[in-house]
Amino acid sequence: MSDTTAYPNLLTRLWRYVVLFVRCPDDIASLAPSSAFLTRKLAGLPCVQNAKHIVELGPGDGGVTRDLLEAMSPQARLLAIELLPDLVEVLQSINDDRLIVEHADACELASLVETHHLKPVDVVVSGIPFSILDREPATQIIEAIYDSLTPGGTFVAYQVRDEINGLALKRFGEPEITWVPWNLPPVRLFQWTKPG
Repeated sequence: MSDTTAYPNLLTRLWRYVVLFVRCPDDIASLAPSSAFLTRKLAGLPCVQNAKHIVELGPGDGGVTRDLLEAMSPQARLLAIELLPDLVEVLQSINDDRLIVEHADACELASLVETHHLKPVDVVVSGIPFSILDREPATQIIEAIYDSLTPGGTFVAYQVRDEINGLALKRFGEPEITWVPWNLPPVRLFQWTKPG
């Protein structure tokens, strides 16, 4: 079922992000991949461990993805939606039957959830940089997340800036915010629960 052992070393991962950042700076949130501290913190959330259907937006090279797969139940499924083809290729090398990788824009979330019969979604984890998105697509993504989540479902976003809070506040209310300093750059985890 799951074989997530073939993991590139940190220097390989860092070099990949630097190259991508130079080639397409508007599509990369950071010059460095997510730290192990951050990925384990996300995977350790009870909502992840108890979920049946999880969606990951902007999974990058799969650092978070791999730890989510380790934490998920054997029956759970994870849909990873990535925009950059180079990173999609890396994600597709993860050998786990529970993982579905889609080369798509996060704006396509609603249709992809329907296509893969994952509605209702229990958890959405997002690493996409909302601070650099135009207002219209950012709002569209927030709406799609809200509509896809089951009542009581969880939306978790790890972000350098706090623009996402203003975007999600109207739909989700106040978030729980946790600071994660051991990441480059340091990030905040914003966590919302969809009203029941």
